[in-house]
Amino acid sequence: MNDPSAEELELLTADLHLVEARRRLAALTVRVQRQRDCGTPSVAGEELLCVMLDIMQTMTLHRELLRREVAQQRRLSSERRGR
Repeated sequence: MNDPSAEELELLTADLHLVEARRRLAALTVRVQRQRDCGTPSVAGEELLCVMLDIMQTMTLHRELLRREVAQQRRLSSERRGR
């Protein structure tokens, strides 16, 4: 049985966190836009949205680094089996 490596589990976890982050960002974006449309923009909401977008960018980068690590591990494992 091929048990997932720690890095593969981290990659799956990162994917779940990104899904949740996207959901929260979408909800906050809708709220901020509603406030703008009503003429009552929220400085705090706008700032939070900016912070969350920055965090999302960092999370996406982290996920990409994990993906590369998993791909490298798979290549190495495949090479070892091919010997």
